Amino acid sequence: MIVVSIPVFYFVTCSVLTDPVLSRIVTNLSTDDKTQTPKSKTVERRKRYLEAAKTPIDPKILMSTYRANEVRADKNMKDRIVCVRGPISQIGKDIAGDSYVFFDGLRNDKGGVQCLFESDNDPILAQLQNGQVVTVCGLCRGLMMNVLVSDSSVVY
Repeated sequence: MIVVSIPVFYFVTCSVLTDPVLSRIVTNLSTDDKTQTPKSKTVERRKRYLEAAKTPIDPKILMSTYRANEVRADKNMKDRIVCVRGPISQIGKDIAGDSYVFFDGLRNDKGGVQCLFESDNDPILAQLQNGQVVTVCGLCRGLMMNVLVSDSSVVY
């Protein structure tokens, strides 16, 4: 049964990473961030997020990509901007007090996509509701039970 499901995940993974439209879901980070002021970094990051938000990915596809081959997914997505679009499953704070938005992953899978936010985003997060469809962009940090996306921003 596992052997049958691997080709399905492999197809999803390959189509995400080789399709010219879907491959734009990830964007390289610029290495010249050290020369920018905090405000200019925020403005520049917002511009990159808005550009990447034109081609968001379903959280289920992102999760299946990591489940199919974590090494390949990290190589293609880790430390890059990724935007996910789907219905919110949960809004809350983690054990460290950091705010997050959680999107469900695959059916029968406890994992999903957890987008972590800085505290200055709390007023925006307070207006969101479970089930609401939103687009969230941030830096993909890889799979740690959930696919973690840090420095997130809601771009609708």
